[in-house]
Amino acid sequence: MRVRVRLIALDPHGAAPDGLGGSRDLDLPDGATLADGLRALGLEGAGMMVMVNDGPVPPESRADHGLADGDGITVFPPIQGG
Repeated sequence: MRVRVRLIALDPHGAAPDGLGGSRDLDLPDGATLADGLRALGLEGAGMMVMVNDGPVPPESRADHGLADGDGITVFPPIQGG
């Protein structure tokens, strides 16, 4: 299956191929979970806000959150400011 990944304000592993500005397609095996996708990106265990199809998925649910072909994953790093 293929999902679309958007990386907001981060680009681990040079994950913006072909000038896609922080977006890329990620091929995963059927039955993969969100945790599997984050692991494939090298982001497992990272303190990130993660959304699937614009809905937030808390860290404790990522191992059980199944992905489907065409899903969109958005990853935000912790943001600080004042």
